[in-house]
Amino acid sequence: LKNIFYLKNFSSINLHGNCTKKNLIKYNKIILSWSYLKSFKKSGIFTDPYFKVDSNKKKLLWVLIHMDNNLPKKINDNIIIIHPFRSNIILGLLNLINYIFKLILKHKLKINNIYHNLSYDSYLANNVKEFFIKKKFLDNIKKILIPLESQPFQNQIIKLAKTKKIHTIGFDHTCNPFPFYNTYSHLSPDALKVHGKCSSKFYSK
Repeated sequence: LKNIFYLKNFSSINLHGNCTKKNLIKYNKIILSWSYLKSFKKSGIFTDPYFKVDSNKKKLLWVLIHMDNNLPKKINDNIIIIHPFRSNIILGLLNLINYIFKLILKHKLKINNIYHNLSYDSYLANNVKEFFIKKKFLDNIKKILIPLESQPFQNQIIKLAKTKKIHTIGFDHTCNPFPFYNTYSHLSPDALKVHGKCSSKFYSK
């Protein structure tokens, strides 16, 4: 119940950036990451807190899950922001009801499937996947890089990329000595970048 009603904090998930076909065909690689307001410069350049690189690299499209409620005033054309927007409780409850109704229609009253998707993680993952499909983000993409935490939205995009034979690379950015959340499965990326020999040994074992 706590997970379900946490959704009332969000009134919508919005898409920001230049999503035209003319712009998207410029890029053959995607970095799927998180962003914060402090990560953007006034010029619209984004610096990724995980990969420690900025967004002025050509042929690289940044798709960012924005964690702050306020958006940057300016972003470059190679940046797409997916923004879970927090609003008042009335709009949040309406959004929750609408989401549950969509799940009922999608899963045809299959209670287990509906219940499985009643969390913020699933709500975000379903919306991210819908944006990728609707806007055809992957049509020209050859490679996807992800700071990997095996979160549901990451798993959805990796699964979608595999159907299109797009090479996926994860990066274990946490330095956690026992990152069990990245257990290997059919939703794992094709390759995983790690910090050193200890991480490599852990994942190999």
